Amino acid sequence: MKRTWKVHWIICAILPVLSVFGQNLNPRYHEVKRIFVYGDTLLLPSDVYAPSLVLRSNGVAADSCFKSSGQYVVFYFVCDSGEVEISYYTYPPDYLSLSQGLDRKLIQPKGAKRSDVQAMTLKTQNTGGLFDSDLAGISRTGAISRFVRAGSNQSPVLNSTLDLQLSGLLRDSTRIRASITDNRVPVQADGYSQQLREIDRIFIEISHPKRGKVTAGDYQIQNLGHYFLNFDRRITGFGLETTADISETMKVRASANAAASRGIFARNTFMGQEGNQGPYKLFGNNNELFIIIISGSERVYLDGMLLTRGQEYDYVMDYNTGEITFTALRPITRERRIVVEFQYTSLLYLRTIAYGELALESEKFQIELVHYDETDSRTQTLFQDLTEAEKQIIAQAGADFGRMRIPSAVQVEYSPDEVLYEKILQPGFGEIFVFSRDSTKGLYRVQFTFVGQGNGNYIPSNNTVNGRVFEWIPPENGRPQGSYEPIRQLLPPQSLSVSSARAAYNGGKFGTLELQSAFSRLNLNRFASGVASQEGFATRLTYGIDRKLGASRLQIGGFSDVMTADFRTVERVRQVEFQRDWSIADTALRGTQLLAGVHLRLTRDTLLNVFNEVSLLRQGDDFRLKYSGELHVNNQYVAINSRFSALKIQGPVLDGTFLRQLGDWSWKAGQRSSIGVRTDVESNLRSDTQQWIDGSYNFFQAEPYWRIYGNRGRNFELFALLRTDDTVYTGGIQRAAVSRGGGIKADWKFGKNADLGASVLYRHIRYDPITGQQDFAAYTGRVRLQQRWMKNALISNTLLETGTGTEPLRVFSYIEVPAGTGTHTWIDYNGNGIKELDEFEPARFPAEARFIRIFAPSSEFTRVEVSKISQSLLFNPVNMGQRWSGFRKFLTRFSLQSTLQTDNRRQLIRAVNTPVHLPGSGPDSLTLGSLILVRQTLFFDRTRSKFGWDANYLFNRSANLLAFGVEEVRSVEYPLNIRYKIIPPLLARLKLNYVNRETRSMNFVSRNFSFDEYLASPRIEFQPGEKYRTILSYEYSSKNSASALLSSHRLISEQYLASASRFVTTATIQYVVNSFTGDANSPLGFAMLEGLQPGQNFIVTLLAQRNLVNGLQLSLTYEGRLGSGLGILHSGVFQVKAFF
Repeated sequence: MKRTWKVHWIICAILPVLSVFGQNLNPRYHEVKRIFVYGDTLLLPSDVYAPSLVLRSNGVAADSCFKSSGQYVVFYFVCDSGEVEISYYTYPPDYLSLSQGLDRKLIQPKGAKRSDVQAMTLKTQNTGGLFDSDLAGISRTGAISRFVRAGSNQSPVLNSTLDLQLSGLLRDSTRIRASITDNRVPVQADGYSQQLREIDRIFIEISHPKRGKVTAGDYQIQNLGHYFLNFDRRITGFGLETTADISETMKVRASANAAASRGIFARNTFMGQEGNQGPYKLFGNNNELFIIIISGSERVYLDGMLLTRGQEYDYVMDYNTGEITFTALRPITRERRIVVEFQYTSLLYLRTIAYGELALESEKFQIELVHYDETDSRTQTLFQDLTEAEKQIIAQAGADFGRMRIPSAVQVEYSPDEVLYEKILQPGFGEIFVFSRDSTKGLYRVQFTFVGQGNGNYIPSNNTVNGRVFEWIPPENGRPQGSYEPIRQLLPPQSLSVSSARAAYNGGKFGTLELQSAFSRLNLNRFASGVASQEGFATRLTYGIDRKLGASRLQIGGFSDVMTADFRTVERVRQVEFQRDWSIADTALRGTQLLAGVHLRLTRDTLLNVFNEVSLLRQGDDFRLKYSGELHVNNQYVAINSRFSALKIQGPVLDGTFLRQLGDWSWKAGQRSSIGVRTDVESNLRSDTQQWIDGSYNFFQAEPYWRIYGNRGRNFELFALLRTDDTVYTGGIQRAAVSRGGGIKADWKFGKNADLGASVLYRHIRYDPITGQQDFAAYTGRVRLQQRWMKNALISNTLLETGTGTEPLRVFSYIEVPAGTGTHTWIDYNGNGIKELDEFEPARFPAEARFIRIFAPSSEFTRVEVSKISQSLLFNPVNMGQRWSGFRKFLTRFSLQSTLQTDNRRQLIRAVNTPVHLPGSGPDSLTLGSLILVRQTLFFDRTRSKFGWDANYLFNRSANLLAFGVEEVRSVEYPLNIRYKIIPPLLARLKLNYVNRETRSMNFVSRNFSFDEYLASPRIEFQPGEKYRTILSYEYSSKNSASALLSSHRLISEQYLASASRFVTTATIQYVVNSFTGDANSPLGFAMLEGLQPGQNFIVTLLAQRNLVNGLQLSLTYEGRLGSGLGILHSGVFQVKAFF
């Protein structure tokens, strides 16, 4: 509610400003709707822009199963489900209204004298909209809508949406940019939360080239010029930025921001697992499993290199579950160093941010003062309610977070919708919690917190209850065997402030000098008055000179910085791999640090680049000296890119050396090929006074390769791999593992008819017995092939992807949401009044959609091998048969379309994965997740309106790993669709279909069933003009299984009436008679009856839409159902929409 009022106040604030300007309407508006398709023809509203139409069925683009012609969508075959998602652009309601700049009376006859031609002034007619004034300089698009959903079995629900984009000039040089999105239906399924906090967006910016800019809403603030205060944050608030010229050569710049933080910065550092592409679970700063990552806020580094998000690039991120998966283009091995920096939503305290900057700039010098303050409110919490006693516990704990854990059990009254526990006495162990449904017992609501494997006494239990259940597991030899405890981890409000000053002087040929200093104050517990804040100081001095020496360039510089132990900043200060570069363990990065160094770089065009640096790091009594060098040579014979570093470590406890070399050495063999080798060598040896200590290692890696490159997108590389790893064992260095492998990388065009892209790696690692690990091998890669033959009459697209990864154990539950906004409905099959997991079904009607499915956080993963195949084939001989005649001409009336898509994940039990495996190719017990979609269609006269038919084969099989086992759904269909235009306004259709559906569940016996369906449906369509259409159809369906039998008769009448730009009305009446034998109150009965009742059923659907003046649109959707044994069920939605 607060969010909506904020939106309304902002709109009210800018309306008076915008009302004095003209309008510039964008003619298209985007719409996304979910509709139920009952027939094979869909009539679109009159304002749809047909070329923008996109359909999706089951989340997959279904562009190949329909054809749009004007206002009609004709389906070549029935999609996998009756529900499809339709996306399109619409014209504004007044798009047909007349708009002219000149009066027709001003047109002069041919040959008129120049003196008879009147002076004309161009005027633009205002067509009306939400803004009636002239907004000539501003382009705007979007709409605001309010809709009420009500029904006989639900309470009224009021929702609203807003989507507004503005861009243009207000007056003179003042420019506005705005994007406001507000959706009052913040629900989503298949995540950790039912709230999607990324829906609402407000951004308004008013700028002037000389006076600065004002920003309000959701935006980013960043500072990239300060070494000790480098950050990028997403905030919601208000910002002001301005500049002023003091003189011709000097100006002052100032900015201020006050906002609420949208997220908390976190950094996860971990090593990759051999052959595991993911997903990898990300954690919050306090090891929270339940985190929602702010989309687009992440930075992912692999071996220090920044990666790019996307399925076609390096990685994909699931923001709602906090999981990252690397694509096959980035093979992950045990040596890969992964760093993920991100921001995630805070659910504890309201966190405010204040950021200001003041700068004085001239040609020679710059002075900048920056202050950043981030504070948690002690009085305003978000999704937690702290009692005074809990606040006192936090205050007494000080900075010791371990003392902030409290018991989470709260005694409550019995509720069938909650997971409750009974407290019992376990001999020898004390009181424990046991799941209970006994309403006569004293029951507790218990929150279990993940504390790490081996640190808790509870584990998740496989249970059919709607909610996550934990069970107690006894310790062994006094050691806990679980990973959860019935406790709550309290967290205190904190604050951090950082002030930074920067002064830079540019002396031209004498070089540049820069000094930066920063001061920080961190309060770890704002409830604890006796805890002193941690204060730290840091300073950095740099100098550099850049001289041009003929065709060469010489750069010389140096730096020195000091950072105290208690200095803290918003994000990291050092480079991503600073600790590894200096061989510093995570626990050893403490104490005041002194870092200094000098460097020299010599470059000569693109032929030569030489870099040398000597630096030192001192921390207490620990002293480290490092030399770093780079050599880059590129001429007509060789190409060398090499980096080298040598680190010497001296300390009171240990000494050591760290040598590194990373290079790419190649020799050009002809104009289009080269032969080379990539090397990666490290030796990190650390010892105490007597022997090598743990953490010491050596490795050597070489990749010889042969590369072919050229123009027109032709690149090919064949490479081999050899790597040896040594580690410490019994005080000495011994061989630990040997890795061998090879692969190809290709991006090759075969003329104009074929494109090949490939990235494939095979790697086998053999471990020494001293490690206790098993040998492992993995194929990881992606191959893409596009082919075209016979003047594009035959087009083929192939995609293969293979690898290994993990499959998370999905533990889900269903929660109730406002009716019509969910995805599932609950049916109490056993009549006990308790919601159980096997009693939820996908909602067949929107009014019944009262529940959504959400996942519970889990850290349990199973190793799997992954194989994905995507193949599409389109054969349309009309392009190559334009000059054919006779029988060959007749053949061009046929066309074929075939698609195959598989995604198979099965448990990895061998030491090597199978590169390509189809679903069902192995034992069902190993399948943890699979998807196979097959669609084949043979068309005859596909584009002709007189007569045509299409024969189809559809196969769909999916299996998913859930907490209670693998659940599998399979369907096979053979639809045949025939159409014949009797006379121009009369069209006849016939649909014949055979369907076999099957479901299998490991734990729910009631969901193990299959049935066959035979369907015949004749249909008559009468359309005398564009404004009216009527459809009469009859459908007979026979379904049978081992325990049930259904004979169904369905009569359908559809009426459509429309006026080009005024109104659209669609009415559908269905009369269904179901003769059913079996248990209707069961999952099998629900699937066969499709959510209807045995006996007689009436379904009435009405859609009315009316376009009013000034860009207003009214719409009404009504659905009424009457079934045997049930009363009349009414549901409807009334919506008012205003276009900007």
